[in-house]
Amino acid sequence: MPRNPPIAKSSRTPRAKVNNKHDIIYSTQWKKISKAYREYYPVCQRCEYIGTISHRSTIHLSVHHIRGRIKYPLLAFDYDNLLTLCAGCHNGYFTKLEDAGKEDQAIKEGEEIKQFFK
Repeated sequence: MPRNPPIAKSSRTPRAKVNNKHDIIYSTQWKKISKAYREYYPVCQRCEYIGTISHRSTIHLSVHHIRGRIKYPLLAFDYDNLLTLCAGCHNGYFTKLEDAGKEDQAIKEGEEIKQFFK
């Protein structure tokens, strides 16, 4: 009988995060805050900041924590720690920075964007 094939290993560096049922992103409070924040900022704040607003800047929006919710749980529900981002800016930019170990750069840029909207 043939053996099961070996499990492929990902070349991606794992992020320090916990996605379990107790994570705040699954809480009712987070869902309400996230929805309210996206209604208040219905356009990707990074796209607006860098001047590249397009149709994609208004669809598939998510709310990003400038300082990550795992390392900074006390800031998880703080509006001053949140940004509305399109999928490209969230997954294609900020997550890539964080996965590459450039979390400080991601925080700095997030805070610059946040200051632009104050």
